[in-house]
Amino acid sequence: MTARRSVALLLASLTLLALAPVSHAGPKPELDASATPAAAGAGRSLASRMRAQAALAGIARPASYDERYGVPTMLWADRGASATSFKASAVKPSIEGAARRHLGLVSDFYGLKPTDTATAPVRWLHDTGSGGLIVAFKQQVDGIEVFRDEVKVLMDRDLSLVAVSGYIPGQDLVQAAQGSAFSLSPEAALTIGLEDFAGAKVPAGLRAAGKADGGYELYDAALATGDLPDDVRPTHTLRVRRTFFHVPGRLVPAYQMEFMAPTQSYQYVVDANTGELLFRHDIMASDLFSYRVSAETSGALRPYDGPQGNDPTPHPTGLPDFYAPSFLSPNLLTIQNTPFSRNDPWLAPGATTLTGNNVDAYADLVSPDGFSTGDLRATPTTPGAFDRIYNHTLAPSASADQRMASITQLFYNNNFFHDWYYDSGFDELSGNGQTDNYGRGGLGNDAMLSQAQDYSGTNNANMSTPSDGAAGRMQMYVFTPAGAANITATGALTGTYAAGVSTTFGPQTFSVTAAAILGVSATAPINGGCSAFTNAGSIPGKIVVLDRGTCSFNAKAATAQSAGAAGCIIIDNSAGSVPPGMGGTGVTITIPVMSMTLADGTALKNALASGTVTLT
Repeated sequence: MTARRSVALLLASLTLLALAPVSHAGPKPELDASATPAAAGAGRSLASRMRAQAALAGIARPASYDERYGVPTMLWADRGASATSFKASAVKPSIEGAARRHLGLVSDFYGLKPTDTATAPVRWLHDTGSGGLIVAFKQQVDGIEVFRDEVKVLMDRDLSLVAVSGYIPGQDLVQAAQGSAFSLSPEAALTIGLEDFAGAKVPAGLRAAGKADGGYELYDAALATGDLPDDVRPTHTLRVRRTFFHVPGRLVPAYQMEFMAPTQSYQYVVDANTGELLFRHDIMASDLFSYRVSAETSGALRPYDGPQGNDPTPHPTGLPDFYAPSFLSPNLLTIQNTPFSRNDPWLAPGATTLTGNNVDAYADLVSPDGFSTGDLRATPTTPGAFDRIYNHTLAPSASADQRMASITQLFYNNNFFHDWYYDSGFDELSGNGQTDNYGRGGLGNDAMLSQAQDYSGTNNANMSTPSDGAAGRMQMYVFTPAGAANITATGALTGTYAAGVSTTFGPQTFSVTAAAILGVSATAPINGGCSAFTNAGSIPGKIVVLDRGTCSFNAKAATAQSAGAAGCIIIDNSAGSVPPGMGGTGVTITIPVMSMTLADGTALKNALASGTVTLT
């Protein structure tokens, strides 16, 4: 690989890590108030940009533009230009000084003045001792950072320019924004964002909980959110900070905040004077994949090595001979960390749980999100050893030891990749996850929350990625074998439908056949099963069909069980191709409980309105 390609890949990976978390389609639309046509006089016209490009063609060439502000988002340097190299210089500048000079050389692309490049604050400097050098600049107004806007200068180790990505606003906008009022209080701004996030009115009750690195103020939202449904109740201390939001032609004083609930996570920016929502972004990435075969469909798409070890890769005969390799016993490794440049230990001496500097791993078995009563941590089998073997012939929930083996594997995997990616550039300055950053820059107190066998779903996983200084969250779900959980309908509806299950309540093995009936309550939501049924006399011996929402899954199952139901089916309240997993504790459930997608459940309810349906 050429040096140019290697540093280009490094820049691209760091840009993705710092600025562009992958988002998925969620229940709330993305919102960005800056995504409007450029204001009159904002930035430069296309013609003037082209003139600048012609004048600077010997230094760099733009690869992409942001039409909102009339600026390039990526510049590639002319590698032969003497202006971008210090090879012939008798005295080389510092890394920061070289980056500022390069930024000054290309400033006309951005409409920046010499003072802009000379005074822009350095956010971080990336130097692993080999490979490319990156200096990131982020503009400030009265010491307050401008939201998102950042420019990175990538250089070879001889300080010659390779590329520039991103952009920052100039001093004209900064000076116009100086002394701006923040009329709304942080609590008021938080409430505005929180009510949009929850889709419900939030009563007073936010309580200040101190300050955090990065200019954040912390708030305890327990009193204000106690009555919200579980799936939109934030599960962590809320944090908010002042920022300036860049719209074409001006910088708007605003508040930046994030909310994480069990099934969704969003970042918000709220106008600090009008209360207008300026920005809403889903920061929870969730991958949905269907695995049909464990073979390559095109070049190099090999299956991952699994608990059978590496010997079965590649297939030893290449014939359809029903080759079935045996599971291998896992190895007991005695290590402090996997080898990398820092050799920072994963756990403190004498640790009795898998709560380390990089990763906090546990089984999140019951609501609410985060470690709470009913959840499980792995404990040592002997001092200093987490020595349990996962039994692949048993269910994931077969025992506490089975679950602790899952937690141990998750803790190991996440720490391994922390160490591996560190030496590829994902260090403290780049925003990695660590409780203690050891004085190396960036914001700490953000070790990865790694949740094994998470109660909030099945057959998937998701990842939430807040800004540096707040803990990321990985939710790993239990997978059910294909065909192991399904609902078969006959009568007014026919067919076999995928079903979701619970691993925390109700029987885990069952086959029940009975007529279906829609549960009806006197209080809204009338088909929610959150209060006693008005048609309770018709329910004994039948499978009750209910809608998801308002109260917990096991509370709905308890209502059906109290009415004498033979089973319970809960229909999802949002569109999706996978039935939701279910969690909850507090009530002993003895009847089978399953879930259906919104589409399948709607078909079932329509059939019940016109005839009789028997379910298995």
